Amino acid sequence: MAIRSGPEIGPLRRRRWLTASLLVLIAAGLVVAALALVYGIPPNLIANTSTHPRTLAIGAAALALFLASGWVLYRLTRRVWIGALAQALLAAAVIALVVVPTFRGTEVHESDPLTGVTTAQRDHGQPTGAHEIGAADFVGIDHDATGSARLLDLGDGRRVLRFEDFEVEAGPDYFVHLIDGADVRTPEPVRLGALKGSRGDQNYEVPAEVEIGSASTVLIWCRVFDVPVANATF
Repeated sequence: MAIRSGPEIGPLRRRRWLTASLLVLIAAGLVVAALALVYGIPPNLIANTSTHPRTLAIGAAALALFLASGWVLYRLTRRVWIGALAQALLAAAVIALVVVPTFRGTEVHESDPLTGVTTAQRDHGQPTGAHEIGAADFVGIDHDATGSARLLDLGDGRRVLRFEDFEVEAGPDYFVHLIDGADVRTPEPVRLGALKGSRGDQNYEVPAEVEIGSASTVLIWCRVFDVPVANATF
């Protein structure tokens, strides 16, 4: 029986590492395909991911990190399965944090805070003082979006931004901004928080220091891909 020499073992192990990496990639692809079959492909997903340079750069960086992590661990441990395990964990993280939110979306149903405040004040014989400052319909920006945004003054110093009958094309890492000016499409430091859900009624408290001008824009911004998603101008 022939015994392989040392120089021959190296290429064999590298081929095994490459095969393991390809198997992990295929498995991840099958998971993504299954998610697409279950939830359906968002209407503008292919166009959005293929036209934004940052999206392509993030995808290339993720693939490079995937290959590098498996290769480095293989070189350090000489165990193909350890490198493949690291790659599988990385792929699972990307699927859970980026792919699943893009396909599935979430639904939120929060009550109208204006109704609750006025009812409580009337029960105590107090003037309500609560009112709607303004309202506007959402407009999608390279994404599908419907519903309205209402800016509410609760009469006790608190202000709330409320989305009603809201639905936006699902995606990862969405944030809500309230910005001075009309039809603003770039974010500013005033961030009200992460988008609670891609569908339904939801509320966001507006900090007291935020000034409301003659025109204000609610902007939904995708932080990971650095693109606007939808906005509404009061």
